[in-house]
Amino acid sequence: MTIFRLLEKVRNRPGMFVGGLPRTAPMDGLEMLLRRYELALTEHQISEPGSKFLSNFGNYLWTAHGMEQSCGPIRAIRHASATDEEAWTRFWTLLDEFKATLGVDP
Repeated sequence: MTIFRLLEKVRNRPGMFVGGLPRTAPMDGLEMLLRRYELALTEHQISEPGSKFLSNFGNYLWTAHGMEQSCGPIRAIRHASATDEEAWTRFWTLLDEFKATLGVDP
């Protein structure tokens, strides 16, 4: 499994992976899932695109959209969105853009 395959599973069944209501739960859960995924890769010395996903995605958001990264990409997306529901939708749009820059199938 790669980070991108895991994220597709999350997109299709968010309640199973990151929680449901209130609507802030999925964004918080998503951030924790991504941090734990990176930690697991580091601890097991596995090299794959998820190893530096948050950093790489954050750099993309900064260069492509000017989103400040002092608190990480999830918080930047939340800050740029009026609601957490909007942030959730925006995350997936931005992820698809990011994947396209890497040549990863959407």
